Amino acid sequence: MITEVVAEMLEQVAFEIREVYEERGHNVDSALAQDSAFRESGRSRSSLSRDLIAEAFVAGASRVGFDLDSGAWGAKQFRATLGHSFGLFRLKKAEKTANGSYRVVTSSSSSWGEIDEDTLIVEEPYVLGYTLSNNQIDDIFFAKVNGVTEGNPGELVLGRAVLLGGRGPIGGGSFEPVVDDDLPGFDEIESDDSASGAA
Repeated sequence: MITEVVAEMLEQVAFEIREVYEERGHNVDSALAQDSAFRESGRSRSSLSRDLIAEAFVAGASRVGFDLDSGAWGAKQFRATLGHSFGLFRLKKAEKTANGSYRVVTSSSSSWGEIDEDTLIVEEPYVLGYTLSNNQIDDIFFAKVNGVTEGNPGELVLGRAVLLGGRGPIGGGSFEPVVDDDLPGFDEIESDDSASGAA
C-alpha cells in the first residue's frame, strides 16, 4: 500500500519534473533547430525530452530522500518503503488511450520487482509515468505493474493509475489511498526509454 508519506514525496518528484520541463523544455526546440536532420523522424525530440525529464526525476527523488537506483540499460528508478515491502518506481513514458487509460510499451531486456537478496523483502514494481504532447507534459502518474503483454512491442499491464498533481508543496497533491492486491513482482521487458537513461 502506498502510504501518505510516500504519496507526498511522489508529488514532490512530479513537481520537480513539471517545473524543470516548463523552465527548460524550450531547449528541446532550440536543439532541434540546429539541423533539419534532427527533425526528420521525431526520435531526436523524444530522446532530448526523455533526458530532460530523467534529470528532473533524479533531482526530485534525491531531494525528497528516495533511494535512487539504476535499472537495466540505465533505467531511472528509486525505492520507497511501503511497510512490509519496497516499491521500486521506474520512470516510463506513456501514451494516453482514447478510454483514458495509459499504455506503456516495452521490449525484452530486463525485469524489476523481486525479492531483495540482502533483506528478503519483496520489491514491488511500479511505474512513474508521464505523457507528452506539443512539447508539454500532460499527465504524471504512478501505477503498480501487474505483468506484461508479450508482443513487438510488448506492453505493461498496469494497475490503477493515480494522477500526481505536481503543482505545489507537500500536502497539495491529488493522491488517494490505494489498496494493492496484485502480484508482488514479475519479469518484464524494457521500453525504448531506457536507451537514453529514462525508462
